[in-house]
Amino acid sequence: MTKKFKILIGLNLAIIGLIAITSWLDKPQRTSNQNRISFGLGNWQSLSAIRVDNINLKLQNGLWTLENGQAANTERLVKLLSTVDRVEVLNELSKSEINVEAFNSKQVEFYVGGVPVKTLTFLENQDQILISEDAQNWYSIYLPGSELSLSDVMGNGIEDWMNNQIFQITWRTLNYFQIIYPGDKDNSVNIHFDNEFYKVDNISELDSGMLYNYISQLTNVKIDQRIERQSLKDSLNNYEPFCLVRYEDMNGVKNDLEVYPGTDFIYLKSSSDSEIIGVLPQDFQNVLISRKLFDKNRSQ
Repeated sequence: MTKKFKILIGLNLAIIGLIAITSWLDKPQRTSNQNRISFGLGNWQSLSAIRVDNINLKLQNGLWTLENGQAANTERLVKLLSTVDRVEVLNELSKSEINVEAFNSKQVEFYVGGVPVKTLTFLENQDQILISEDAQNWYSIYLPGSELSLSDVMGNGIEDWMNNQIFQITWRTLNYFQIIYPGDKDNSVNIHFDNEFYKVDNISELDSGMLYNYISQLTNVKIDQRIERQSLKDSLNNYEPFCLVRYEDMNGVKNDLEVYPGTDFIYLKSSSDSEIIGVLPQDFQNVLISRKLFDKNRSQ
Protein backbone atom coordinates (compact mmCIF):
# COMPACT_ATOMS: atom_id res chain seq x y z
CA MET A 1 0.00 0.00 0.00
CA THR A 2 1.59 3.33 -1.04
CA LYS A 3 2.06 6.23 1.33
CA LYS A 4 -0.24 8.38 -0.83
CA PHE A 5 -3.03 5.77 -0.68
CA LYS A 6 -2.71 5.54 3.14
CA ILE A 7 -3.07 9.32 3.39
CA LEU A 8 -6.26 9.23 1.28
CA ILE A 9 -7.77 6.51 3.50
CA GLY A 10 -6.91 8.54 6.59
CA LEU A 11 -8.56 11.65 5.17
CA ASN A 12 -11.73 9.72 4.26
CA LEU A 13 -11.99 8.24 7.75
CA ALA A 14 -11.55 11.68 9.29
CA ILE A 15 -14.33 13.10 7.10
CA ILE A 16 -16.69 10.23 8.00
CA GLY A 17 -15.94 10.76 11.69
CA LEU A 18 -16.64 14.49 11.41
CA ILE A 19 -19.98 13.83 9.68
CA ALA A 20 -21.00 11.36 12.41
CA ILE A 21 -20.12 13.83 15.19
CA THR A 22 -21.97 16.68 13.43
CA SER A 23 -25.07 14.50 12.98
CA TRP A 24 -25.00 13.53 16.65
CA LEU A 25 -24.69 17.18 17.73
CA ASP A 26 -27.58 18.21 15.43
CA LYS A 27 -29.84 15.48 16.82
CA PRO A 28 -32.14 16.64 19.67
CA GLN A 29 -30.73 15.45 22.99
CA ARG A 30 -33.49 13.62 24.84
CA THR A 31 -34.09 12.69 28.42
CA SER A 32 -33.13 9.26 29.65
CA ASN A 33 -35.75 6.53 29.96
CA GLN A 34 -35.54 6.95 33.73
CA ASN A 35 -36.91 10.52 33.46
CA ARG A 36 -39.34 9.81 30.65
CA ILE A 37 -42.84 11.28 30.99
CA SER A 38 -45.68 9.31 29.40
CA PHE A 39 -48.60 11.04 27.66
CA GLY A 40 -50.31 7.87 26.42
CA LEU A 41 -53.37 6.18 27.92
CA GLY A 42 -51.67 2.82 28.26
CA ASN A 43 -54.72 0.96 26.96
CA TRP A 44 -55.89 2.48 23.68
CA GLN A 45 -58.38 -0.36 23.16
CA SER A 46 -60.74 1.29 25.65
CA LEU A 47 -61.13 4.41 23.48
CA SER A 48 -64.61 5.20 22.14
CA ALA A 49 -63.92 8.52 20.41
CA ILE A 50 -61.16 10.99 19.51
CA ARG A 51 -61.38 14.66 18.63
CA VAL A 52 -58.53 16.25 16.65
CA ASP A 53 -59.20 20.00 16.62
CA ASN A 54 -62.71 20.10 15.06
CA ILE A 55 -62.55 16.59 13.55
CA ASN A 56 -64.54 13.93 15.40
CA LEU A 57 -63.77 10.24 15.13
CA LYS A 58 -65.83 7.56 16.84
CA LEU A 59 -65.77 3.80 17.15
CA GLN A 60 -68.89 2.13 15.71
CA ASN A 61 -69.36 -1.61 15.37
CA GLY A 62 -65.62 -2.10 15.65
CA LEU A 63 -64.83 0.48 12.93
CA TRP A 64 -63.48 4.00 13.31
CA THR A 65 -65.62 6.50 11.42
CA LEU A 66 -65.88 10.24 10.88
CA GLU A 67 -68.87 12.22 12.06
CA ASN A 68 -70.67 11.70 8.74
CA GLY A 69 -70.31 7.92 9.07
CA GLN A 70 -67.53 7.69 6.48
CA ALA A 71 -64.68 5.32 7.31
CA ALA A 72 -61.74 7.02 9.01
CA ASN A 73 -58.11 6.72 7.97
CA THR A 74 -56.96 4.00 10.36
CA GLU A 75 -53.33 4.29 9.24
CA ARG A 76 -53.29 7.91 10.43
CA LEU A 77 -55.10 6.93 13.63
CA VAL A 78 -52.49 4.28 14.46
CA LYS A 79 -49.76 6.81 13.66
CA LEU A 80 -51.30 9.32 16.08
CA LEU A 81 -51.68 6.84 18.94
CA SER A 82 -48.21 5.33 18.54
CA THR A 83 -46.62 8.78 18.30
CA VAL A 84 -48.33 9.97 21.50
CA ASP A 85 -47.18 6.78 23.22
CA ARG A 86 -43.55 7.38 22.20
CA VAL A 87 -43.22 11.15 22.72
CA GLU A 88 -39.88 11.94 24.35
CA VAL A 89 -39.41 15.01 26.55
CA LEU A 90 -36.41 17.22 25.90
CA ASN A 91 -36.99 19.67 28.74
CA GLU A 92 -39.69 21.33 30.84
CA LEU A 93 -40.75 24.94 30.25
CA SER A 94 -42.68 27.41 32.36
CA LYS A 95 -45.76 29.10 30.89
CA SER A 96 -44.01 32.49 31.12
CA GLU A 97 -41.35 31.26 28.69
CA ILE A 98 -43.89 30.57 25.93
CA ASN A 99 -45.43 33.03 23.50
CA VAL A 100 -48.38 30.95 22.34
CA GLU A 101 -49.09 33.29 19.41
CA ALA A 102 -45.72 32.38 17.90
CA PHE A 103 -46.82 28.75 17.46
CA ASN A 104 -49.28 26.74 15.40
CA SER A 105 -51.48 24.71 17.71
CA LYS A 106 -53.38 21.43 17.61
CA GLN A 107 -55.51 19.80 20.30
CA VAL A 108 -56.39 16.15 20.73
CA GLU A 109 -59.08 14.83 23.10
CA PHE A 110 -59.48 11.15 23.96
CA TYR A 111 -62.79 9.67 25.13
CA VAL A 112 -63.66 6.44 26.92
CA GLY A 113 -67.34 5.55 27.08
CA GLY A 114 -68.20 9.01 25.77
CA VAL A 115 -66.33 10.73 28.63
CA PRO A 116 -63.19 12.81 27.95
CA VAL A 117 -60.24 11.25 29.79
CA LYS A 118 -57.24 13.11 28.35
CA THR A 119 -56.65 16.35 26.47
CA LEU A 120 -53.30 17.13 24.86
CA THR A 121 -52.41 20.52 23.38
CA PHE A 122 -49.51 20.71 20.93
CA LEU A 123 -47.65 23.85 19.86
CA GLU A 124 -45.25 23.90 16.93
CA ASN A 125 -42.97 26.37 15.18
CA GLN A 126 -39.95 25.81 12.98
CA ASP A 127 -37.69 25.35 15.99
CA GLN A 128 -39.58 23.13 18.42
CA ILE A 129 -42.73 21.21 19.35
CA LEU A 130 -44.34 21.62 22.77
CA ILE A 131 -46.97 19.55 24.59
CA SER A 132 -49.19 20.13 27.63
CA GLU A 133 -52.03 18.33 29.39
CA ASP A 134 -53.29 21.38 31.29
CA ALA A 135 -52.06 24.40 29.26
CA GLN A 136 -49.95 25.32 32.31
CA ASN A 137 -47.07 22.85 32.40
CA TRP A 138 -45.32 22.67 29.02
CA TYR A 139 -42.67 20.32 27.70
CA SER A 140 -40.42 20.61 24.70
CA ILE A 141 -40.64 17.24 22.96
CA TYR A 142 -39.14 15.08 20.26
CA LEU A 143 -41.56 13.23 17.97
CA PRO A 144 -40.18 9.78 17.12
CA GLY A 145 -39.71 9.44 13.40
CA SER A 146 -36.90 11.85 12.58
CA GLU A 147 -38.46 14.77 10.68
CA LEU A 148 -42.07 14.26 11.80
CA SER A 149 -44.20 17.41 12.13
CA LEU A 150 -47.67 17.77 13.69
CA SER A 151 -49.19 17.82 10.18
CA ASP A 152 -47.53 14.49 9.38
CA VAL A 153 -49.19 12.95 12.41
CA MET A 154 -52.55 14.76 12.62
CA GLY A 155 -53.10 16.02 9.09
CA ASN A 156 -54.30 19.45 8.00
CA GLY A 157 -58.02 18.85 7.65
CA ILE A 158 -60.79 16.30 7.39
CA GLU A 159 -59.55 15.11 3.98
CA ASP A 160 -56.45 13.73 5.69
CA TRP A 161 -58.66 11.68 8.03
CA MET A 162 -60.76 10.12 5.27
CA ASN A 163 -60.00 6.49 4.54
CA ASN A 164 -58.79 6.18 0.96
CA GLN A 165 -59.43 2.45 0.86
CA ILE A 166 -62.39 1.77 -1.42
CA PHE A 167 -63.18 -1.72 -0.16
CA GLN A 168 -63.32 -2.02 3.64
CA ILE A 169 -63.33 -5.81 3.49
CA THR A 170 -60.87 -8.63 4.05
CA TRP A 171 -60.74 -12.37 3.61
CA ARG A 172 -62.19 -12.79 7.11
CA THR A 173 -64.87 -10.09 7.02
CA LEU A 174 -66.44 -10.44 3.55
CA ASN A 175 -70.07 -11.54 3.37
CA TYR A 176 -70.61 -11.10 -0.37
CA PHE A 177 -68.97 -9.38 -3.34
CA GLN A 178 -70.72 -9.01 -6.69
CA ILE A 179 -69.82 -7.58 -10.08
CA ILE A 180 -72.87 -7.21 -12.28
CA TYR A 181 -72.23 -6.60 -15.98
CA PRO A 182 -75.55 -5.51 -17.61
CA GLY A 183 -76.51 -8.01 -20.32
CA ASP A 184 -73.48 -10.24 -19.65
CA LYS A 185 -74.45 -12.89 -17.11
CA ASP A 186 -71.66 -15.21 -18.26
CA ASN A 187 -68.99 -12.91 -16.84
CA SER A 188 -70.87 -11.48 -13.86
CA VAL A 189 -69.46 -12.46 -10.46
CA ASN A 190 -71.19 -13.41 -7.21
CA ILE A 191 -68.85 -14.36 -4.36
CA HIS A 192 -70.55 -15.12 -1.05
CA PHE A 193 -69.79 -16.82 2.23
CA ASP A 194 -71.37 -20.28 2.42
CA ASN A 195 -71.23 -21.79 5.94
CA GLU A 196 -67.50 -22.60 6.21
CA PHE A 197 -66.02 -21.17 3.02
CA TYR A 198 -66.69 -18.91 0.06
CA LYS A 199 -68.62 -19.93 -2.99
CA VAL A 200 -68.71 -18.44 -6.49
CA ASP A 201 -72.00 -18.93 -8.30
CA ASN A 202 -71.87 -21.12 -11.42
CA ILE A 203 -68.38 -22.41 -10.63
CA SER A 204 -68.36 -26.14 -9.88
CA GLU A 205 -64.61 -26.55 -9.18
CA LEU A 206 -63.38 -23.51 -7.29
CA ASP A 207 -59.76 -22.32 -7.49
CA SER A 208 -59.59 -21.31 -3.82
CA GLY A 209 -56.05 -19.93 -4.13
CA MET A 210 -57.10 -17.58 -6.92
CA LEU A 211 -60.16 -16.51 -4.91
CA TYR A 212 -58.03 -15.84 -1.82
CA ASN A 213 -55.59 -13.70 -3.83
CA TYR A 214 -58.43 -11.74 -5.41
CA ILE A 215 -60.17 -10.91 -2.13
CA SER A 216 -56.87 -10.06 -0.42
CA GLN A 217 -55.83 -7.50 -3.06
CA LEU A 218 -59.10 -5.54 -2.84
CA THR A 219 -57.85 -3.54 0.16
CA ASN A 220 -54.97 -2.23 -1.99
CA VAL A 221 -57.33 -0.28 -4.27
CA LYS A 222 -57.19 3.38 -3.17
CA ILE A 223 -59.06 6.55 -4.05
CA ASP A 224 -56.96 8.80 -6.24
CA GLN A 225 -59.35 11.75 -6.48
CA ARG A 226 -62.58 12.90 -4.87
CA ILE A 227 -64.72 14.55 -7.54
CA GLU A 228 -66.15 17.96 -6.65
CA ARG A 229 -66.97 19.25 -10.15
CA GLN A 230 -70.75 19.40 -10.49
CA SER A 231 -70.51 19.35 -14.30
CA LEU A 232 -68.82 15.93 -14.20
CA LYS A 233 -71.34 14.62 -11.70
CA ASP A 234 -74.20 15.79 -13.93
CA SER A 235 -72.64 14.27 -17.05
CA LEU A 236 -72.38 10.81 -15.46
CA ASN A 237 -76.16 10.87 -14.94
CA ASN A 238 -76.54 10.83 -18.73
CA TYR A 239 -74.84 7.44 -19.08
CA GLU A 240 -75.52 3.89 -18.00
CA PRO A 241 -72.77 2.45 -15.78
CA PHE A 242 -70.39 -0.07 -17.30
CA CYS A 243 -71.08 -2.34 -14.35
CA LEU A 244 -72.24 -2.39 -10.74
CA VAL A 245 -70.00 -3.55 -7.87
CA ARG A 246 -71.87 -4.53 -4.70
CA TYR A 247 -70.41 -5.77 -1.44
CA GLU A 248 -71.23 -6.32 2.23
CA ASP A 249 -69.17 -7.30 5.27
CA MET A 250 -70.11 -9.56 8.17
CA ASN A 251 -71.31 -6.54 10.21
CA GLY A 252 -73.89 -5.66 7.57
CA VAL A 253 -71.97 -2.63 6.26
CA LYS A 254 -72.69 -2.53 2.53
CA ASN A 255 -72.18 -0.36 -0.53
CA ASP A 256 -73.09 -0.31 -4.22
CA LEU A 257 -70.68 1.29 -6.69
CA GLU A 258 -71.68 2.31 -10.21
CA VAL A 259 -68.60 2.10 -12.45
CA TYR A 260 -68.02 4.58 -15.30
CA PRO A 261 -64.89 4.36 -17.49
CA GLY A 262 -63.29 7.74 -18.23
CA THR A 263 -60.29 9.10 -20.10
CA ASP A 264 -57.98 9.56 -17.12
CA PHE A 265 -59.90 7.83 -14.35
CA ILE A 266 -62.44 5.15 -13.69
CA TYR A 267 -65.25 6.92 -11.86
CA LEU A 268 -67.14 5.23 -9.04
CA LYS A 269 -70.47 6.54 -7.76
CA SER A 270 -71.34 5.33 -4.29
CA SER A 271 -74.91 4.56 -3.27
CA SER A 272 -74.09 4.96 0.45
CA ASP A 273 -73.25 8.68 0.30
CA SER A 274 -73.61 9.66 -3.41
CA GLU A 275 -69.90 10.49 -3.45
CA ILE A 276 -68.07 10.21 -6.78
CA ILE A 277 -64.44 9.16 -6.70
CA GLY A 278 -61.76 8.70 -9.32
CA VAL A 279 -59.45 5.68 -9.47
CA LEU A 280 -56.54 5.18 -11.83
CA PRO A 281 -57.39 2.51 -14.45
CA GLN A 282 -54.26 0.49 -13.65
CA ASP A 283 -55.32 0.34 -9.99
CA PHE A 284 -58.85 -0.87 -10.75
CA GLN A 285 -58.25 -3.25 -13.63
CA ASN A 286 -57.67 -6.22 -11.29
CA VAL A 287 -61.11 -5.67 -9.70
CA LEU A 288 -63.14 -6.01 -12.90
CA ILE A 289 -62.76 -9.70 -13.67
CA SER A 290 -64.92 -12.54 -14.97
CA ARG A 291 -66.21 -15.28 -12.67
CA LYS A 292 -64.37 -17.71 -14.97
CA LEU A 293 -61.14 -16.56 -13.30
CA PHE A 294 -62.09 -18.77 -10.34
CA ASP A 295 -62.79 -21.89 -12.39
CA LYS A 296 -60.14 -24.49 -11.60
CA ASN A 297 -60.61 -25.95 -15.06
CA ARG A 298 -60.29 -22.66 -16.92
CA SER A 299 -58.01 -22.66 -19.94
CA GLN A 300 -54.58 -21.24 -19.11
